[in-house]
Formats: sequence, C-alpha cells, structure tokens
Amino acid sequence: MADGFVELGSDDLLRACKGDHVGEIDERGKKKAANVLFLGLGQKRFEHGIELGIQSRDSTQNVFVIGLSGPAGFDLLAKQVKSAIEALERKKVQLPAPPDWCFVFNFDSPRAPLPIPLKKGRGESFKKKIKKFLKILQREVPEALQSGPFKEERERVQRELNEWMFREQEKITREAAAAGIFVDPQNSGQVAPLGRKIPGDSAPMTPDEYSEISTDDRQEIQREAARFQGMVSDHMTEANRRIGEVNAHLEERAANVVREIVERVFNFGAMEEKYGKESTLVRFLEGLKEYSVSNHSIFVQERKPRQLGEMFGMGQVERNPFLPFEVNLLIDNSKTETVPVVAERVTSASDLLGFIDRVHLVGATVTDHTRIVQGAVARANGGFLILNVRDLLVNPQLWEMLKRVIKSKQLTFETPLSFMGYEQSALQPIPIPIRLRVILFGSRQLLGLLAHYDEEFLNLFGIRAEIAPFVERSGEQVGAFGAWMKWFTDEEKILSPSKDAIGALVEHAGRLAENQEHLSTDFGVLESLIKEAALKAEEEEAGEIKRSHVEKVLRDRFWRSSFVYEHMQDLVREKTFLVAVKGNRVGQINGLYVSSRGDISFGFPSRITTQISLGKPGFSHIQYDSGLGGSILGKAGRTLEGLLEGKYARDVPIAVKIFNSFEQSYNIIEGDSASLAQFLCMVSQISDVPLKQSIAITGSVNLHGDIQPIGGVNEKIEGFFDVCRCEGLTGEQGVAIPWQNRKNLMLRRDVVDAVHEKRFHIWTVETIGGAIELFTGMPEEKFDAQVREQLQGFWKRSRALMRSGSDDREERDREPV
Repeated sequence: MADGFVELGSDDLLRACKGDHVGEIDERGKKKAANVLFLGLGQKRFEHGIELGIQSRDSTQNVFVIGLSGPAGFDLLAKQVKSAIEALERKKVQLPAPPDWCFVFNFDSPRAPLPIPLKKGRGESFKKKIKKFLKILQREVPEALQSGPFKEERERVQRELNEWMFREQEKITREAAAAGIFVDPQNSGQVAPLGRKIPGDSAPMTPDEYSEISTDDRQEIQREAARFQGMVSDHMTEANRRIGEVNAHLEERAANVVREIVERVFNFGAMEEKYGKESTLVRFLEGLKEYSVSNHSIFVQERKPRQLGEMFGMGQVERNPFLPFEVNLLIDNSKTETVPVVAERVTSASDLLGFIDRVHLVGATVTDHTRIVQGAVARANGGFLILNVRDLLVNPQLWEMLKRVIKSKQLTFETPLSFMGYEQSALQPIPIPIRLRVILFGSRQLLGLLAHYDEEFLNLFGIRAEIAPFVERSGEQVGAFGAWMKWFTDEEKILSPSKDAIGALVEHAGRLAENQEHLSTDFGVLESLIKEAALKAEEEEAGEIKRSHVEKVLRDRFWRSSFVYEHMQDLVREKTFLVAVKGNRVGQINGLYVSSRGDISFGFPSRITTQISLGKPGFSHIQYDSGLGGSILGKAGRTLEGLLEGKYARDVPIAVKIFNSFEQSYNIIEGDSASLAQFLCMVSQISDVPLKQSIAITGSVNLHGDIQPIGGVNEKIEGFFDVCRCEGLTGEQGVAIPWQNRKNLMLRRDVVDAVHEKRFHIWTVETIGGAIELFTGMPEEKFDAQVREQLQGFWKRSRALMRSGSDDREERDREPV
C-alpha cells in the first residue's frame, strides 16, 4: 500500500456468487417469483404507480412506465399488472367485469351497425341464440305456410278466384261466338272474326275468308270486335283487382301466421331476463322481428342459381337476405379471468383500432357489419392496454389516434386516410364506449420528448411508474432471482439451471448493473441468455444448465461480434497500431476508452502524447481543435488547463504552449474519462520525468484535482489486459482506476486469475499524487517541485527572450534613418 493508491487483490475484482449463496428454491418460491417477479422486488416506485393506475377511475390517470424497453417489456408488465389485480382481489377490491360487445344490423340505418353490450360471457350465447332463431324460422315458417289451415285457405281462395275467372271467360266467349266473334283465351283475350265456311266452326276466320266478305260485313265485324274487346278488357281489370285482393288477403294472413311464430320464437321476456333490457338490444330484436314478418318470403324461397361472383369464390353480388340475423361477436370476454390485460406491439391503425374488412368483387366492393374486426383497443376494453411508446411514435398517427380514444372514450374504426378526413367508409359503425387504462412504457428520453412537445401528454398520462435499472444485491434478492430463473425455465419448458448456473447469472446481472452491490433488471438480456445456455446443455446431453454453459454462452456471444476487437489486437501485434506496454517514456501514457459495436462493448488502450514548446502560453487539444472531439472533451481540456495553472502557476506563469493528442485516432472522441491520463502526460512532458508504459489509467479530474469515477471500467481493464496478453504478460502491467470505481468491478475470470497469480495488477488511485507516484515512482512533493522548477526555467528563458527582443529594437531605434 502507498499513499494515494492501493493495489487490489483478486477478491476485490469480482463479487462471486457460488451455488451455496443461492439457497433452496421450492415450489412456493417459484410461485412467488411468478406472482411478483424479480422486477417487483425493491421497485416500490414502480409497484405504487401500477397499483394507482389500476385503482383509479379517472380516464386521464393513465400510466407511463419509465426505464423499460424492448420486447420483454410487454410480458413483464402484463404479468406485473395481473399480479397487482390479484393482490387487489385478495383485499376484496373487485374491478368491474368487462362486457362482451356485439355488432348487429341496424334496421334504421344499415350503414351504421349497432354495438350491443352484453354481460361478460353472454356474447357467444347471444350469437348462437339468434342463429337458432333463424333455423327455427327457416323450418317453421315454410311448414306453416305450405300446410295446415293457411294452405287450405290459400287453395280455397285461389280456387274460387279461378272458378270466377273461368265462368266470366266462358260467358264472354259464348256471347262473342253468337255474335260471330272469336275470343282467344290463350292470348290475353284477343278477338277476331269467327270462321264461317264450316258450320259450328270455333276457329278464327282465315285471311282468305276475311278477304272474301263484303265491306259492310267487315264494318259490322269490327264494331262487334271492339265491343267484345272492351268486355275482355273490363274482365281483365276486374280479374287483376280480385287477384290483388286475394294476394293482399293471403299476404296479411301469412304475415299473421308468421307473426305468431316470430312472437313465440322471440320470447322477449326470456331474452330480457337473460341478456338485459339494454335499449340497443331491444331495438335490434324489435327490428329483427318486424324484418322477419315483413320479409317472410325469404324463408320459403328456393336458392337461386349461383351468381357470377360466387362461381369465382367471391360470394354473391346480391344482398344476403339473412344478413340481419348475423351477429358479429367483436369482443368476447368469456375466457377473461378478471379484466383483460392486452400487451402487444401495434404498427398500424388496424392493429390499434381494428378495421372494416372488404370483399372485392367484379367491379364492386362489399362490406357489412360482420366484417368489422377488433384491434388492441377493443380487446383491452374494460381492462388495461400495454403499449411500447416507441411503436406509437414511429407512426405519429397512432399516437394521435390513441389520444382521441382516451379523450373521447369511444372507439371508432379509423384508417389513416379517414382520420385525416380524406376517406369516407361505406360503413360507419356507431362508436363503442371505451373504458380502459393505458400503460405505456419507454425510456426517460422519450418521456422527456413527449412532455416537451405534446402539451396534452402530462394531462393524459398523469401517473409515473419508474423502474430502477437495478436492485440491491442481497440474500433475499439473490434467492428471488434464483426462484425467478427456475420459474422462467419451467414456463419455457427448458432445462432448469443448477445453483452454480444461477450464481453465474447473478454475477452477470451484477456486471450488467456495473456494480458489486446491484443486480440488473434487464430481463430481456437475461431471458435470452438462459435460453441459449439451455441449448448448450442439451447439446452436451446434460440434465441441467451448469455454470460452464452460462460462461460458454457469454464467451460465444462476445466472440460472434468481436471481429473488430480481435483485428485491433492483430494491428497492435503487427506494430501497425502503436501501443507500448513495456518501458518508460516522457510525455506518453496509455489511456483507455470503450467502443460499442451493436450488442457488445469492449475497451481498448489509446496512446496519449503531449509536446510543449517555449512561446505564447496556451493549451491546444488537437482532437478538439480539429473538430474530432465532442463538447465534453473540450470541457475536459479547459478543466485541465485550469487545473494545471491552479496547481503550478500560482507564483510563476506558465510560459509554454502545450499540445495534447490521442494518437492514431480518426473518429469523433467524446467524454472526460481520459482527463487524468492527459494531466499525467502533460506534467511528465513539462517535468521531463518518464511514465510507466506498462500501466494504463482511466479517470477524470476536476479543477481542484479531485479524481472522479468513470463508466465502462470492466471493459477498459479487460481491453488493456487482452493487449498485454498479446504482447506478453510481464508481471508489471496493470490498470489504475479511480478509487470510487472499486465497487463497479465485475471482471472476467481470466483477469481475476491473472491478478491472483501476480501476472497483472489493478490499482485504485485516490489522489493525483497517488497517480503520480504510481507512474513515476517519485513522491508527489518531489515531482511537483521538479514541475515548478521546469516552469520557472521556461519563464526565465521566455523573459530573457523578451528582454533580448526589446534591446534589439532600442538599438535599431538609435540608428540614423
């Protein structure tokens, strides 16, 4: 141990979790994990927000869950909401049962189908009941109209009508024959002269016979023919009147017969007792009853030949007469245990609101109330709708559509065009009343954007439920973590993890959280890791997931995406990328950075160099000045300039120009985690004291020289370790990190083993003096004295140059012009 820096032992680098740390996991523990999930332990903010959202009756009290993203968010939130509902039920708090919803034919306005609410689970029964009504009518109406008293009356009335018509026709025919006129009953009672050549001839006169008679006879025949033509016309008029009366009488009698059947079938008392007296339901049943009576002929008509569209599999072009009997069960909650909890991705208006399907026929588009299809809002009506806010914002119309549903408390079947007013659907269903609570989840960044740019957001989503990205690592949490894994593998029907495997997953959760005292709640990553480890175990025909399977998956995952990382090590080995891990050098040090490549992050050393020159004082950060550095890097540079002047230039001004650079760096650099390394590099160049190249350092500093923690410490250490291993471990190499980052160490096993064997070292530095002593071997006081001595020398030379320049000018001024 030395003043200002401490070397860590192997036990400090990884908070291991062995199998005996997990404890016993019984079925009760797994059940608890299934109910509360590991996500819920230690997440009081989240739990309280969800419970408040469930109990609230205010439509604006929707919930925004902060800190959850990815596909796993749907499943986690759905299970958490169901768990909260079950907890309320155990407290005897009952949520209103959601109704079923049906769309039926609107007899007053066929283009506006009627929505009917029914008690939970009654929708399917109602649909079957109406279908049964139709079958009864199709059976009993033809039977009643084609047999029994109605048939006898119809036959009697038709027989009397036919007898009257026959008598009248006979009478006219006889009188006409006596007058020499032929009446043709087969040709609508057409008249013609009666034949005369053959006595008793009843056939009409031939053209030859007609040409032989005299003009007077012709005139007489024409007068008689006109008289009997009038008689025939009067008879036809009277016959049509009587036929109309008979048809009207039969129609009325048939309607009465059908009405008796319909009244019996549509037992309003029984229907109201079972399905309720809701006005829309009564309105529909009354309309269906009147339609059945008024159109009773549809029950006895034979099926017509197949239409052209139907022959090509496109249905009938003509209207289906039984369409009013079709019930579209849009929302069926019969299998919903409590209230619906719908958690799914939505990528279109159809996914969110549903749509109205259409059938395209030859030259026509057909739709009706049976083609209304539900969306996520309909499925969640009466319950909870869980959505990823990112899905809504990818298509801004979805966000506005969702807000309209929340504000209007109604569901309309909109398309993007109709929502903007550019389209009018052939069908305009009456809106369904909506009662639901929307739960959105997303990042803090998206929350901030919505709150800033949408003035309605905070009013519509008044409840926050924040998920911490990690929970405290305790015995209870580790036990719950193991129980959750056991439960998850049971649910997925894959091999269960051993205690050692659970320990490996706990360690990885600590690495994801970047803290020895925390466990990550990124269950999407953990779930996929468990599934992949189960495949490894199956390949080896193991009976369970072991630690070796988990560690193999972690190595494979990194390897599959690490081509760039390995190639950079090859460049170091080939001396193309210059990194020194041995010896000492003035004004040169190994800094560390982290690069993200898709699903992996890795650390790597970066050579930092400093050069100084006598001249106008100033600090030049080459990356920032050339536009290859971000604003935080620029801030770090100005901080270093202030720190350098505050520490060493209180008595003597700095009279040198300082150039600082990250060598062989051609991309944008951002961050301040290399500011401690830059400071050491600058003071090394100024003091002319060399720095150890076998040690890399990371950390930031402030104006007072306090060392501040950084991120990505595990990746940075491992990156330098891999480079040193490529070059050959000497036993002198290592990494210095801020003392605050000690708790963040969750390093790979091979790094821990190398430290244990003294082949690699890790130090924590608490002060700048500790970092100076570690890299130079000199105490801070001696090193600072040498820096000040060098700065005084620069200042003296600078003043001498300035005086020399002034004297020269004075001598030149004395010379004659």
